[in-house]
Amino acid sequence: MEGTYLVGTIYDVSYDTLVRVFGEPDPMLFDNCKSDAGWETTNLYGREINIYNWKDGPNYCGPDASLGDITQWNIGGRDSEDVMMVERIIDEYRRGHKAGWKSGMRDAETIVIHEGMHFESAGVPLTRHHISEQLRRVRQ
Repeated sequence: MEGTYLVGTIYDVSYDTLVRVFGEPDPMLFDNCKSDAGWETTNLYGREINIYNWKDGPNYCGPDASLGDITQWNIGGRDSEDVMMVERIIDEYRRGHKAGWKSGMRDAETIVIHEGMHFESAGVPLTRHHISEQLRRVRQ
């Protein structure tokens, strides 16, 4: 998590949802004492973004805690736009999942950006291609 710091938190997101969207957690991104799972991606400008739990899983709370119970995740990045990007990707996954699209396929096509939707990140349009590229990088 070099060069990143806590820029926000996402809520009501399960561990399983993060695995479906971003793949299996990277064991190099958490410390096995205060964190249990971590993912890394980059924003549209190539800057690193990290998603991780903090002091609420089995590594910190003991065996009675479960990854499946964690629904609050910290976002490490450079600014609040990084949090919004992660939220958008998860929201699009949820929209696609609820509409009956396949989940857990671990590729960018799992997340479908509905035609006609328009997102912006720091004034730059966030298109289907941008989201697909973000998800491809995560899975590489």
